[in-house]
Amino acid sequence: MSPSVSPPSPSEFKQQFTLMRQWFNSFTDEQKNRVLSELLEHIGPSQLHLLSIAIGGRLHLGCPPNCEDPIGWLPPGLALTIFSYLDPVSLAQVSQVCRAWHNLASRDCLWRNLSLHQEWQLSQSSHAKQLSRCTHGDGSVDWKQVFVERYRLHRNWLGAHCHVRTFEGHTEGVSCVQFDDHRIVSGSHDNTIKVWNMRTNSRWSVQTLVGHSDMVRCLHLAGNRLVSGSADATIKVCK
Repeated sequence: MSPSVSPPSPSEFKQQFTLMRQWFNSFTDEQKNRVLSELLEHIGPSQLHLLSIAIGGRLHLGCPPNCEDPIGWLPPGLALTIFSYLDPVSLAQVSQVCRAWHNLASRDCLWRNLSLHQEWQLSQSSHAKQLSRCTHGDGSVDWKQVFVERYRLHRNWLGAHCHVRTFEGHTEGVSCVQFDDHRIVSGSHDNTIKVWNMRTNSRWSVQTLVGHSDMVRCLHLAGNRLVSGSADATIKVCK
């Protein structure tokens, strides 16, 4: 067993510490690194805690404010490219990290690409109406708002959070449907075409079109013109 060594007195410690500091200052960088590596093997948790506090404050002396931000060191174009690979939820989350990330994650080009992705596409008429509603006076489009509305609509559909209306009137199966902002037109195996007004709460058709002698196979609605094709080998145009 090695004999126990009593701690030095305050005066002895001061002399030894002064001598040790002089030695350390005379060492090369490689020698200093070796001394520090050896010291780390002989210190306890309290010394490690003190060391981490001291190092943490010194590491970033003289650094710019965003030195700890890896995105902040990148060119804006490259940072945008990285953010463009994020899904909508992740993009919203990174916008809460700091002001710089929020400004970057709010760029219109990111939300425009998401809005125009096939997964979030609307019908042509709905797309035009939404863009008109989300366009500012200077002609710019709030693409983030566009996407938020589409995301909520998509989530409502998936969660069945929607109002279901049922329209009745055909006596046999419905074979085709067309619609616009205020009308639904359906063709049926009962040889008829029915028109519903979506602006009213009535579930019964407001108009029934007859003329085909067999099931109605297809419809096309354009303005006030309706074209129908039937299994009776005829095409009819209604105005």
